[in-house]
Amino acid sequence: MNRAVFKCHSLKKHVMKSSKIIILLCVVVTLLILEIFIYSNSLDIGFEFETVTETQESYNSIQNAPVKLLTSNRTSNNDDQDTNKNTSKVPLEGNWCHAKKQLSEEDYQLYKSELNNWYEVIGKSRLNENPSAYADEDWYPLNALVAPYEHLNTEELLSLALKDNKWAKVAYVQQTTNPKYRQEKLEIAKELLVEGMSYYALSYFVRDELVIAKTIYKQTKSRDKAKHHIENALAFVLWGLENVNESGLIAFGAITSKEPFLSFINLDEHNREHNENIRLKLSKIKELVSFQRESKGIDVQQPPNVAVKEFEFNVAIMKKISPEEFKKVEQFNVSDEFSFNKLSCLERNLSTLAETAPII
Repeated sequence: MNRAVFKCHSLKKHVMKSSKIIILLCVVVTLLILEIFIYSNSLDIGFEFETVTETQESYNSIQNAPVKLLTSNRTSNNDDQDTNKNTSKVPLEGNWCHAKKQLSEEDYQLYKSELNNWYEVIGKSRLNENPSAYADEDWYPLNALVAPYEHLNTEELLSLALKDNKWAKVAYVQQTTNPKYRQEKLEIAKELLVEGMSYYALSYFVRDELVIAKTIYKQTKSRDKAKHHIENALAFVLWGLENVNESGLIAFGAITSKEPFLSFINLDEHNREHNENIRLKLSKIKELVSFQRESKGIDVQQPPNVAVKEFEFNVAIMKKISPEEFKKVEQFNVSDEFSFNKLSCLERNLSTLAETAPII
Protein backbone atom coordinates (compact mmCIF):
# COMPACT_ATOMS: atom_id res chain seq x y z
CA MET A 1 0.00 0.00 0.00
CA ASN A 2 2.73 2.48 0.99
CA ARG A 3 4.71 1.49 -2.08
CA ALA A 4 1.73 2.31 -4.32
CA VAL A 5 1.33 5.73 -2.74
CA PHE A 6 5.07 6.46 -2.97
CA LYS A 7 5.22 5.53 -6.64
CA CYS A 8 2.17 7.65 -7.36
CA HIS A 9 3.89 10.58 -5.62
CA SER A 10 7.08 10.16 -7.63
CA LEU A 11 5.37 9.62 -10.98
CA LYS A 12 5.41 13.34 -11.82
CA LYS A 13 9.24 13.28 -11.90
CA HIS A 14 9.18 10.88 -14.82
CA VAL A 15 6.07 11.88 -16.75
CA MET A 16 5.83 15.52 -17.79
CA LYS A 17 3.31 15.20 -20.56
CA SER A 18 -0.31 15.23 -19.41
CA SER A 19 0.91 15.40 -15.82
CA LYS A 20 -2.38 16.57 -14.35
CA ILE A 21 -4.28 13.70 -15.95
CA ILE A 22 -1.73 11.14 -14.77
CA ILE A 23 -1.86 12.54 -11.23
CA LEU A 24 -5.65 12.36 -11.22
CA LEU A 25 -5.47 8.72 -12.33
CA CYS A 26 -2.99 8.05 -9.54
CA VAL A 27 -5.38 9.56 -7.02
CA VAL A 28 -8.35 7.54 -8.27
CA VAL A 29 -6.46 4.24 -8.36
CA THR A 30 -4.82 4.85 -4.98
CA LEU A 31 -8.25 5.63 -3.51
CA LEU A 32 -9.59 2.28 -4.69
CA ILE A 33 -6.47 0.53 -3.37
CA LEU A 34 -7.08 2.25 -0.03
CA GLU A 35 -10.70 1.10 -0.03
CA ILE A 36 -9.62 -2.46 -0.87
CA PHE A 37 -7.00 -2.35 1.89
CA ILE A 38 -9.63 -1.30 4.41
CA TYR A 39 -12.06 -4.02 3.27
CA SER A 40 -9.44 -6.75 3.36
CA ASN A 41 -8.29 -5.77 6.84
CA SER A 42 -11.83 -5.60 8.21
CA LEU A 43 -12.65 -9.18 7.27
CA ASP A 44 -13.18 -10.39 10.81
CA ILE A 45 -15.28 -7.46 12.00
CA GLY A 46 -18.60 -8.78 13.27
CA PHE A 47 -17.31 -12.19 14.31
CA GLU A 48 -13.96 -11.66 15.97
CA PHE A 49 -14.50 -8.39 17.76
CA GLU A 50 -11.05 -8.38 19.30
CA THR A 51 -9.60 -7.56 15.86
CA VAL A 52 -11.58 -4.34 15.49
CA THR A 53 -9.11 -2.21 17.44
CA GLU A 54 -6.18 -3.56 15.45
CA THR A 55 -8.03 -2.93 12.19
CA GLN A 56 -8.87 0.64 13.18
CA GLU A 57 -5.25 1.33 14.12
CA SER A 58 -4.11 0.02 10.73
CA TYR A 59 -6.61 2.27 9.02
CA ASN A 60 -5.56 5.32 11.02
CA SER A 61 -1.91 4.69 10.22
CA ILE A 62 -2.45 4.84 6.46
CA GLN A 63 -5.32 7.25 5.93
CA ASN A 64 -3.19 10.41 6.10
CA ALA A 65 -0.71 9.34 3.42
CA PRO A 66 -3.12 9.56 0.45
CA VAL A 67 -4.52 12.87 1.72
CA LYS A 68 -1.03 14.37 1.98
CA LEU A 69 -0.21 13.05 -1.47
CA LEU A 70 -3.32 14.63 -2.97
CA THR A 71 -2.67 17.97 -1.25
CA SER A 72 0.96 17.93 -2.37
CA ASN A 73 0.03 17.22 -5.97
CA ARG A 74 -2.52 20.01 -6.02
CA THR A 75 -0.01 22.51 -4.67
CA SER A 76 3.03 21.50 -6.69
CA ASN A 77 1.19 21.38 -10.00
CA ASN A 78 -0.57 24.73 -9.90
CA ASP A 79 1.95 26.17 -12.34
CA ASP A 80 2.20 23.13 -14.59
CA GLN A 81 1.20 23.69 -18.17
CA ASP A 82 -1.91 21.76 -19.15
CA THR A 83 -0.66 19.98 -22.23
CA ASN A 84 -4.19 18.92 -23.15
CA LYS A 85 -5.82 22.34 -23.20
CA ASN A 86 -5.58 22.56 -26.98
CA THR A 87 -6.66 18.99 -27.69
CA SER A 88 -10.08 18.24 -29.10
CA LYS A 89 -12.69 17.87 -26.38
CA VAL A 90 -15.89 15.83 -26.35
CA PRO A 91 -19.12 17.42 -25.07
CA LEU A 92 -20.58 16.06 -21.84
CA GLU A 93 -23.50 14.52 -23.72
CA GLY A 94 -21.13 12.98 -26.29
CA ASN A 95 -19.28 9.67 -26.56
CA TRP A 96 -16.49 9.89 -23.99
CA CYS A 97 -14.96 7.52 -21.44
CA HIS A 98 -12.51 9.48 -19.31
CA ALA A 99 -13.90 12.72 -17.91
CA LYS A 100 -10.70 14.57 -17.04
CA LYS A 101 -8.99 13.62 -20.26
CA GLN A 102 -11.79 14.19 -22.74
CA LEU A 103 -14.09 16.87 -21.33
CA SER A 104 -13.57 20.61 -21.36
CA GLU A 105 -12.93 22.21 -17.98
CA GLU A 106 -16.46 23.60 -17.93
CA ASP A 107 -18.02 20.23 -18.74
CA TYR A 108 -15.71 18.51 -16.26
CA GLN A 109 -16.97 20.72 -13.45
CA LEU A 110 -20.55 19.98 -14.52
CA TYR A 111 -19.68 16.27 -14.58
CA LYS A 112 -18.41 16.43 -10.98
CA SER A 113 -21.53 18.28 -9.88
CA GLU A 114 -23.84 15.73 -11.49
CA LEU A 115 -21.78 12.89 -10.06
CA ASN A 116 -22.08 14.30 -6.54
CA ASN A 117 -25.83 14.54 -7.04
CA TRP A 118 -25.85 10.85 -7.94
CA TYR A 119 -23.68 9.99 -4.94
CA GLU A 120 -26.31 11.61 -2.74
CA VAL A 121 -29.03 9.50 -4.39
CA ILE A 122 -27.18 6.21 -3.76
CA GLY A 123 -25.93 7.17 -0.30
CA LYS A 124 -22.25 7.36 -1.18
CA SER A 125 -21.30 9.55 1.76
CA ARG A 126 -18.25 8.09 3.43
CA LEU A 127 -17.95 7.99 7.20
CA ASN A 128 -14.76 9.21 8.86
CA GLU A 129 -14.47 7.17 12.06
CA ASN A 130 -11.75 9.48 13.29
CA PRO A 131 -13.60 12.84 13.18
CA SER A 132 -10.60 14.73 14.52
CA ALA A 133 -8.65 13.80 11.37
CA TYR A 134 -8.90 15.83 8.19
CA ALA A 135 -11.49 14.37 5.80
CA ASP A 136 -10.56 15.43 2.28
CA GLU A 137 -13.55 15.33 -0.05
CA ASP A 138 -11.66 13.18 -2.56
CA TRP A 139 -11.14 10.45 0.02
CA TYR A 140 -14.42 10.96 1.88
CA PRO A 141 -17.03 11.82 -0.78
CA LEU A 142 -19.93 13.89 0.56
CA ASN A 143 -18.61 13.40 4.08
CA ALA A 144 -20.51 16.50 5.23
CA LEU A 145 -23.77 14.52 5.04
CA VAL A 146 -22.66 11.94 7.62
CA ALA A 147 -20.21 14.12 9.58
CA PRO A 148 -22.88 15.13 12.15
CA TYR A 149 -23.14 11.47 13.18
CA GLU A 150 -19.44 10.62 13.43
CA HIS A 151 -19.14 11.54 17.11
CA LEU A 152 -22.10 9.36 18.15
CA ASN A 153 -21.64 6.01 19.84
CA THR A 154 -23.34 2.91 18.45
CA GLU A 155 -26.47 3.15 20.61
CA GLU A 156 -27.02 6.82 19.78
CA LEU A 157 -26.49 6.28 16.08
CA LEU A 158 -28.72 3.20 16.04
CA SER A 159 -31.48 5.14 17.77
CA LEU A 160 -31.47 7.75 15.01
CA ALA A 161 -31.25 5.10 12.29
CA LEU A 162 -34.30 3.32 13.70
CA LYS A 163 -36.18 6.63 13.45
CA ASP A 164 -35.65 6.49 9.68
CA ASN A 165 -32.95 9.16 9.58
CA LYS A 166 -31.46 8.25 6.20
CA TRP A 167 -27.97 9.65 6.76
CA ALA A 168 -27.81 8.09 10.21
CA LYS A 169 -28.56 4.78 8.49
CA VAL A 170 -25.81 5.35 5.93
CA ALA A 171 -23.39 6.16 8.75
CA TYR A 172 -24.49 3.16 10.80
CA VAL A 173 -23.81 0.53 8.13
CA GLN A 174 -20.26 1.91 7.86
CA GLN A 175 -19.54 2.22 11.57
CA THR A 176 -17.36 -0.42 13.23
CA THR A 177 -19.67 -2.13 15.73
CA ASN A 178 -19.80 -4.96 18.22
CA PRO A 179 -21.13 -8.22 16.65
CA LYS A 180 -24.18 -8.06 18.92
CA TYR A 181 -25.50 -5.32 16.62
CA ARG A 182 -25.18 -7.43 13.48
CA GLN A 183 -28.91 -8.13 13.08
CA GLU A 184 -29.82 -4.46 13.42
CA LYS A 185 -27.18 -3.55 10.86
CA LEU A 186 -28.50 -6.16 8.42
CA GLU A 187 -32.03 -4.79 8.74
CA ILE A 188 -30.91 -1.21 8.17
CA ALA A 189 -28.78 -2.30 5.20
CA LYS A 190 -31.88 -3.97 3.71
CA GLU A 191 -33.84 -0.74 4.12
CA LEU A 192 -31.13 1.23 2.34
CA LEU A 193 -31.03 -1.30 -0.48
CA VAL A 194 -34.77 -0.96 -1.01
CA GLU A 195 -34.66 2.84 -0.77
CA GLY A 196 -31.95 3.05 -3.43
CA MET A 197 -29.24 4.34 -1.06
CA SER A 198 -27.39 1.13 -1.68
CA TYR A 199 -23.69 1.96 -1.99
CA TYR A 200 -22.38 1.09 1.48
CA ALA A 201 -25.30 -1.22 2.26
CA LEU A 202 -24.32 -3.47 -0.64
CA SER A 203 -20.67 -3.65 0.37
CA TYR A 204 -21.78 -4.54 3.90
CA PHE A 205 -23.87 -7.47 2.64
CA VAL A 206 -20.94 -8.82 0.61
CA ARG A 207 -18.49 -8.49 3.49
CA ASP A 208 -20.95 -10.03 5.94
CA GLU A 209 -21.45 -13.13 3.78
CA LEU A 210 -17.71 -13.57 3.29
CA VAL A 211 -17.04 -13.13 7.00
CA ILE A 212 -19.55 -15.91 7.69
CA ALA A 213 -17.90 -18.11 5.05
CA LYS A 214 -14.49 -17.65 6.62
CA THR A 215 -15.80 -18.17 10.14
CA ILE A 216 -17.63 -21.38 9.21
CA TYR A 217 -14.54 -22.77 7.54
CA LYS A 218 -12.29 -21.88 10.49
CA GLN A 219 -14.67 -23.45 12.99
CA THR A 220 -15.95 -26.51 11.11
CA LYS A 221 -13.57 -27.01 8.15
CA SER A 222 -16.72 -27.51 6.08
CA ARG A 223 -16.03 -26.18 2.61
CA ASP A 224 -19.54 -26.82 1.32
CA LYS A 225 -21.22 -24.75 4.05
CA ALA A 226 -18.72 -21.96 3.55
CA LYS A 227 -19.20 -21.95 -0.23
CA HIS A 228 -22.92 -21.39 0.25
CA HIS A 229 -22.12 -17.95 1.65
CA ILE A 230 -19.63 -17.19 -1.14
CA GLU A 231 -22.50 -17.81 -3.54
CA ASN A 232 -24.60 -15.36 -1.52
CA ALA A 233 -21.83 -12.76 -1.75
CA LEU A 234 -21.54 -13.19 -5.52
CA ALA A 235 -25.30 -12.79 -5.90
CA PHE A 236 -25.08 -9.43 -4.12
CA VAL A 237 -22.09 -8.42 -6.28
CA LEU A 238 -24.08 -9.16 -9.43
CA TRP A 239 -27.11 -7.29 -8.12
CA GLY A 240 -24.83 -4.31 -7.64
CA LEU A 241 -23.38 -4.56 -11.14
CA GLU A 242 -26.88 -4.67 -12.59
CA ASN A 243 -27.62 -1.46 -10.69
CA VAL A 244 -24.43 0.47 -11.54
CA ASN A 245 -22.92 -0.09 -8.09
CA GLU A 246 -19.34 -1.36 -7.90
CA SER A 247 -19.04 -1.40 -4.09
CA GLY A 248 -19.83 -5.11 -3.85
CA LEU A 249 -17.23 -5.90 -6.51
CA ILE A 250 -14.61 -3.93 -4.57
CA ALA A 251 -15.42 -5.73 -1.31
CA PHE A 252 -15.44 -9.16 -2.98
CA GLY A 253 -12.13 -8.53 -4.74
CA ALA A 254 -10.44 -7.33 -1.57
CA ILE A 255 -11.54 -10.13 0.72
CA THR A 256 -11.30 -13.15 -1.58
CA SER A 257 -7.75 -12.22 -2.53
CA LYS A 258 -6.66 -13.58 0.86
CA GLU A 259 -6.73 -16.97 2.55
CA PRO A 260 -8.68 -19.11 3.17
CA PHE A 261 -10.53 -18.10 0.01
CA LEU A 262 -7.57 -18.58 -2.32
CA SER A 263 -6.87 -22.23 -1.49
CA PHE A 264 -9.58 -23.77 0.62
CA ILE A 265 -13.05 -22.39 -0.02
CA ASN A 266 -12.74 -21.08 -3.55
CA LEU A 267 -15.62 -21.93 -5.88
CA ASP A 268 -15.00 -24.47 -8.63
CA GLU A 269 -15.60 -22.77 -11.96
CA HIS A 270 -16.48 -26.14 -13.54
CA ASN A 271 -19.23 -26.88 -11.03
CA ARG A 272 -22.48 -25.89 -12.73
CA GLU A 273 -24.31 -26.19 -9.42
CA HIS A 274 -22.62 -22.98 -8.27
CA ASN A 275 -23.97 -21.10 -11.28
CA GLU A 276 -27.50 -22.31 -10.69
CA ASN A 277 -27.34 -21.51 -6.98
CA ILE A 278 -26.06 -17.99 -7.67
CA ARG A 279 -28.74 -17.48 -10.30
CA LEU A 280 -31.48 -18.45 -7.84
CA LYS A 281 -30.03 -16.26 -5.08
CA LEU A 282 -29.74 -13.27 -7.42
CA SER A 283 -33.32 -13.77 -8.55
CA LYS A 284 -34.48 -13.86 -4.94
CA ILE A 285 -32.67 -10.61 -4.08
CA LYS A 286 -34.22 -8.88 -7.09
CA GLU A 287 -37.69 -10.16 -6.26
CA LEU A 288 -37.48 -9.08 -2.63
CA VAL A 289 -36.17 -5.61 -3.48
CA SER A 290 -38.77 -5.12 -6.22
CA PHE A 291 -41.60 -6.31 -3.97
CA GLN A 292 -40.57 -4.01 -1.12
CA ARG A 293 -40.22 -1.02 -3.43
CA GLU A 294 -43.60 -1.64 -4.99
CA SER A 295 -45.34 -2.16 -1.66
CA LYS A 296 -43.80 1.03 -0.24
CA GLY A 297 -44.33 3.08 -3.38
CA ILE A 298 -40.61 3.71 -3.85
CA ASP A 299 -39.55 4.84 -7.32
CA VAL A 300 -35.77 4.59 -7.61
CA GLN A 301 -33.98 7.07 -9.86
CA GLN A 302 -32.14 5.61 -12.83
CA PRO A 303 -28.40 6.38 -13.08
CA PRO A 304 -27.46 9.33 -15.32
CA ASN A 305 -24.79 9.01 -17.99
CA VAL A 306 -22.06 10.46 -15.75
CA ALA A 307 -22.76 7.75 -13.15
CA VAL A 308 -22.48 5.01 -15.77
CA LYS A 309 -19.16 6.43 -17.01
CA GLU A 310 -17.75 6.64 -13.48
CA PHE A 311 -18.97 3.10 -12.75
CA GLU A 312 -17.25 1.74 -15.87
CA PHE A 313 -14.01 3.49 -14.96
CA ASN A 314 -14.05 2.02 -11.45
CA VAL A 315 -14.77 -1.45 -12.86
CA ALA A 316 -11.72 -1.04 -15.11
CA ILE A 317 -9.61 -0.13 -12.07
CA MET A 318 -10.78 -3.28 -10.30
CA LYS A 319 -9.86 -5.42 -13.29
CA LYS A 320 -6.45 -3.76 -13.34
CA ILE A 321 -5.55 -4.18 -9.68
CA SER A 322 -7.44 -7.42 -8.85
CA PRO A 323 -7.41 -9.44 -12.10
CA GLU A 324 -7.86 -12.89 -10.55
CA GLU A 325 -10.78 -11.87 -8.36
CA PHE A 326 -12.31 -9.98 -11.28
CA LYS A 327 -12.03 -13.11 -13.40
CA LYS A 328 -13.88 -15.09 -10.74
CA VAL A 329 -16.83 -12.69 -10.90
CA GLU A 330 -16.77 -12.93 -14.70
CA GLN A 331 -16.83 -16.74 -14.53
CA PHE A 332 -19.89 -16.76 -12.29
CA ASN A 333 -21.76 -13.92 -13.95
CA VAL A 334 -25.19 -15.49 -14.37
CA SER A 335 -26.95 -12.15 -14.77
CA ASP A 336 -29.28 -11.73 -17.72
CA GLU A 337 -29.04 -7.94 -17.40
CA PHE A 338 -25.33 -7.27 -16.97
CA SER A 339 -22.28 -8.26 -18.99
CA PHE A 340 -18.74 -6.94 -18.73
CA ASN A 341 -18.51 -7.27 -22.51
CA LYS A 342 -21.25 -4.67 -22.88
CA LEU A 343 -19.29 -2.00 -21.03
CA SER A 344 -18.38 0.26 -23.92
CA CYS A 345 -15.54 2.00 -22.10
CA LEU A 346 -13.90 -0.94 -20.33
CA GLU A 347 -11.07 -1.57 -22.79
CA ARG A 348 -10.47 2.13 -23.43
CA ASN A 349 -10.26 2.75 -19.70
CA LEU A 350 -7.84 -0.15 -19.27
CA SER A 351 -5.63 1.41 -21.94
CA THR A 352 -5.73 4.72 -20.09
CA LEU A 353 -4.86 3.00 -16.82
CA ALA A 354 -1.89 1.31 -18.49
CA GLU A 355 -0.21 4.72 -18.41
CA THR A 356 -0.25 4.53 -14.60
CA ALA A 357 1.02 0.94 -14.40
CA PRO A 358 4.00 1.86 -12.17
CA ILE A 359 1.73 2.76 -9.25
CA ILE A 360 -0.10 -0.56 -9.16
